[in-house]
Amino acid sequence: MADAQAWPRLLNREALLEALRREYTPDLRRRGLAGFVLLDLDIDATGAVTRAVAIDQRIPAGMRLMLGEEPVDLPSGEPPSELKRLVERAAKVMRFRPREREGEPQVTHGLRMSIPVTPGSRWA
Repeated sequence: MADAQAWPRLLNREALLEALRREYTPDLRRRGLAGFVLLDLDIDATGAVTRAVAIDQRIPAGMRLMLGEEPVDLPSGEPPSELKRLVERAAKVMRFRPREREGEPQVTHGLRMSIPVTPGSRWA
């Protein structure tokens, strides 16, 4: 059996962070919107995102995210729709090393990735 890379690997984290910075508007920052957005991604054989859809995901009460040295309290329940749309737009810049089978890049459907969005983070 040939070596297989099981999952695509994100190659341009900094570009994603920059896209999130651009999309996180002053209004969202002022309102302090935060949460985790779970994306369902399709990735083509070149590593480009061809589909990014936010999936409903409930955050349990009391969940905290550590960013640097300060924890951020996340609101429980479903992330606001504005955050979902923000992450879907930002996901278009993501590039992955596609998974491979027998040395050939493969299309990936349904890769799930959770993206934290907080007003106090280094990127927002």
